[in-house]
Amino acid sequence: MTSQSPQSPPSPDEYEAALRSLAPLSNRRLSMLRAHYNAPERTITAALMAEALGYPHYSTANAQYGALAARVGELTGYRPTGEKLGALVTFEMRDSEWHWILRPEVALALERLNWVTTPPEIDTDEATFKHAEFFPVVARLILQATRANPTEFVPHESLVDYVLADPVAAAMVRLARTKSSWPDDRTAASNMVAWFSQKITVGRSPWAQVFERERTGANWAYRPVAAATATSITDEEIAFLEGEPRMFFHLRRERDPRLVQAKRAAAIAIHGRLRCEVCGFVAEEVFPGWSDGPICEVHHRMPLSEAEGAVTTGLDDLAILCPSCHRAIHRTRPLLSVDAFRKRFRERRR
Repeated sequence: MTSQSPQSPPSPDEYEAALRSLAPLSNRRLSMLRAHYNAPERTITAALMAEALGYPHYSTANAQYGALAARVGELTGYRPTGEKLGALVTFEMRDSEWHWILRPEVALALERLNWVTTPPEIDTDEATFKHAEFFPVVARLILQATRANPTEFVPHESLVDYVLADPVAAAMVRLARTKSSWPDDRTAASNMVAWFSQKITVGRSPWAQVFERERTGANWAYRPVAAATATSITDEEIAFLEGEPRMFFHLRRERDPRLVQAKRAAAIAIHGRLRCEVCGFVAEEVFPGWSDGPICEVHHRMPLSEAEGAVTTGLDDLAILCPSCHRAIHRTRPLLSVDAFRKRFRERRR
């Protein structure tokens, strides 16, 4: 095959021919290619590759994947970086860890060979387990493990223990095993937790704003970010981490002290006082002489749980509610808008 310069990787046709000449690939080698192809943004680390293949250490994955890449490099005459893996991947350093990005020409060759199945768009539920269901449970377990000491990191292996001991999480692990080749529950749980971290690493996870990570060997440990610790994470918020994870972020947005202060100030500037937009409660009228700070709270008018992606919140998006109405509206399922809740409230009083 034609030798390529470092600036000119082989074409998909050349990769296809090289891979075809290596067929039939062993199950291990084919599994490595598929794990990489199906990784978020086709980006993976040696540690995650080891998890996917069941290797005890990332160095084994590095050596095995490197051996496959070396054969492809020999057949294509392409070894651009001096690293054997460079024939299949490009490299990027993120969070003090090298990430392997599958070359698009290799991905196309794999598709043409029918060795992979094109995955759904990123952030849809993967075939093995539903990220949108499992990741909030992982978050809940981290928060519960750090309630006594929020500054302490929860290591990967400890988090796997918590997953296996939790009835909800353990049931998800058992279901995932029926759709995968993971040999036991612990391997499955470890891989599923690793994907939780991988989504944070590639910048496709809202949990990056809730947790910070620390490297511990080949894996990550977790604890709440300083901002989350400073404002505390309430039992109500933790309760939403099962079933309605987006409500967690809804509540945290409402409690942003900058938004709360600005909305209250704007309401007082316009109306002279804070009045509940549902029931009309005014603290000064119910408690004459009240001067111990505002009682009414700030609520997002429309459910942030319905939003997709990042949300920019303006003061017009916020409402002033008394504590009773605020608690009541959060108990509606599905979460009602302020207008819908007020309409129902008034209709029931008639």
